[in-house]
Amino acid sequence: MQRYRVQHLTSYEYSEAVSLAYNEARLLPRSFETPLYAQHCLHHQLNISPRPRDRHGRADFFGNHVIFFSFDEGYQAMTIDSTSYVQRSSPFDQAGVRAYLQEGLADLNWADVIKTLKSGVDSWPPVQQFSLASVQVPLLEEARNYAALSFDRTTSFIEAVLELMTRIYEDFSYTPGATQIGTPLKTIAAEKKGVCQDYSHFMIACLRSLGFACRYVSGYLETLPLPGKERLVGADASHAWCSVYIPEFGWLDLDPTNNQVPLEQHISVAWGRDYDDVTPLKGVIYSSGKQTLKVSVDVAPQA
Repeated sequence: MQRYRVQHLTSYEYSEAVSLAYNEARLLPRSFETPLYAQHCLHHQLNISPRPRDRHGRADFFGNHVIFFSFDEGYQAMTIDSTSYVQRSSPFDQAGVRAYLQEGLADLNWADVIKTLKSGVDSWPPVQQFSLASVQVPLLEEARNYAALSFDRTTSFIEAVLELMTRIYEDFSYTPGATQIGTPLKTIAAEKKGVCQDYSHFMIACLRSLGFACRYVSGYLETLPLPGKERLVGADASHAWCSVYIPEFGWLDLDPTNNQVPLEQHISVAWGRDYDDVTPLKGVIYSSGKQTLKVSVDVAPQA
């Protein structure tokens, strides 16, 4: 079991005053349990400066907690400070969880998974929507052909899925700055470089193109300093991975950026069809000036 203090600090500065603004924040970690791991958000605090005129929260369509806040008085700087205390636990390490999955799901044929999803028999929670194309994840022929190399070799669902994750990890180059939020998936599939968002979108496209249900997960990852180096406060970052649905088992998280099944080092905040559904902060402002954005994330283990 591991406990974390997560601080996600975002600041905006504007060259001209913002007269009106409406924003959404998805920064509260979720609480849930699966056969492989459990997560509980013990405490969360969201401080916004200047103080919004209106602020309220509710769950969105996917069950993510959203804070809506708005301003109707001018300001030239805004800070959103999210602090969470999260407990994450799993009885497995990476070798153990793979062995558990390969033994427990050894007889699960991937063709049967697709058949079950299409039949609608296993429709609660409603998973069929996660097998369809979305704004950031079109169903590309390139993704289908890439995925087929893993699924044509075996009838085992778990063997094919784990191999697909490993291939993406090995074939893609982690290259910050090579892509932007709106970079087309077709470009990412061709160039095979980017960041966690790109790895995740591509794996989702691979699985959806074959008929599986797969969703996008946003959150955080505990990063460890190099041997002999001190941990740098605020040097962490948001992270993303994907999750595939298995009938009678549930959702299985997969991190193709690190070739891991997320266990105690991953912290889930929100999930949806793709990045557009889980953006940590988004909104609309009325201003004629330019903006400067700064983000600092700190994932600190607690005793």
